[in-house]
Amino acid sequence: IDPISGVRIVRTCQDAFRHPTATPNQDRSPCATRIVNKSKEPTWLLGVDYKVSPDLMLYAKYSRGYRQGGINAGNFGIETWEPEKLDSYEVGAKASFRGAVSGYFNLAGFYNDLSNMQVFAGLTPKPEFTGLGGGAAVINAASSRSYGLEAEAFVLLFDSLGLNLGYTYLDTKIKDVLTKAQLLPRLDGTPWGDINPRVQPGSAFLDSPKHKFTATATYTLPLDESLGKLSVGATFVHTSKTVNDGAVPRIVNGINLGLTPTSNLLNLNLDWKNVAGSPFDLAFYATNVTDKNYTIANTGG
Repeated sequence: IDPISGVRIVRTCQDAFRHPTATPNQDRSPCATRIVNKSKEPTWLLGVDYKVSPDLMLYAKYSRGYRQGGINAGNFGIETWEPEKLDSYEVGAKASFRGAVSGYFNLAGFYNDLSNMQVFAGLTPKPEFTGLGGGAAVINAASSRSYGLEAEAFVLLFDSLGLNLGYTYLDTKIKDVLTKAQLLPRLDGTPWGDINPRVQPGSAFLDSPKHKFTATATYTLPLDESLGKLSVGATFVHTSKTVNDGAVPRIVNGINLGLTPTSNLLNLNLDWKNVAGSPFDLAFYATNVTDKNYTIANTGG
């Protein structure tokens, strides 16, 4: 009974799907939902290094990665998902050189095998659940592989001009995704009528460019030490196109929907350490100085 109006108030649980007939009154415990998800897996790293010389090292390694499962209580009936497992193989070399021109060069090749992959999937409610909006669940629904190489180099010229180069090649592929016939039984007893993973068999990983190239030039000005150390630099970054949503068409009427196009950006920076011999440092930077328009996020929504 409401002590002010004298009217009897009937309390119901906000979670009417899980507790449609509960009568909490002053006791809220009938509205409580307990969801538990536990997992444990071993991980490891096995590696070998071989120093050919003081300036050259070769290496190989095999590692097991593990990402735990999780809980999203808002996805009624399919709240939990299980761990995914990664087997990663890598070989590479690290080299350095000295003299009038000094620097280093690193090269690595890798192969990754991902199983029980956690992916996003769009949820559509059944028609009778008119008060329920769509949802996005994490489900274990795919397996995939990726391989590529990474190269990194640095050269110092005249003790004042530093050049950094970096390149990554990444080839990714979703090997298989559970079919609708395999996924729909998971929705039995839930308010959801349809489920659509954001990845498709044969497609690349989402938000994973095949090529990425960076080049940085940094010049240190020949100033007297009493003035500090002043350097200026420029960085160019090339990122190839990526798939950002595998569940929708990549381009519709000339608009990138499931695709993020290639971008080329130029950034500048100035770094002044020990300003005029003081214990203070100053840094200034400007990104995208050529004022390029590029996509930072887009979706089928």
